[in-house]
Amino acid sequence: MKGPIVVSAPTAREIASHFDAVISVIGSGDANPPLPPGPPGQGRLVLVFDDIEVPMEGFVPPQPGDIRRAIDFARAWIAGDLLIHCAKGVSRSPALALVILADWYGMGAEGEAVARLHELCPKAAPNRLIVEQGDMLLGRNGDLMQTVLEHPALAHRLALKDAWMRRRDQHRGKQC
Repeated sequence: MKGPIVVSAPTAREIASHFDAVISVIGSGDANPPLPPGPPGQGRLVLVFDDIEVPMEGFVPPQPGDIRRAIDFARAWIAGDLLIHCAKGVSRSPALALVILADWYGMGAEGEAVARLHELCPKAAPNRLIVEQGDMLLGRNGDLMQTVLEHPALAHRLALKDAWMRRRDQHRGKQC
């Protein structure tokens, strides 16, 4: 088991044809996004939701059904080459990759899944909502999210992401 490869949408467009399966995560406002060329056969899953961690008007949050579809899809490709991408390859696709790795590795291997995600995607700041939903769907009782928060590099990047989101939200408030 190699683990999924996590990239941005531009990189996915360049390399997707070399993979057995592709999970594309696109935002709800992306009308006709340029998806990478699909691999031969049925190895394509497209999920549509925005990179938000709390409900926000005008945005579509990831739903448990989206995460379940990704888990089920990835189970069919455990021995193949799986590519997962979102716009920047930093939040949504790494979070999905983490949930998939946790599923592949099994109960009690959350630390190994988090460590592997960090190897595969060192700049990851996984979307918390996706991780929390995956945690619930896999019956991990919060262990997967807790392991993310205890990983020094991931916790640091999540703290930076939180600070950026607070500044962004404050800026939006001043414009209203």
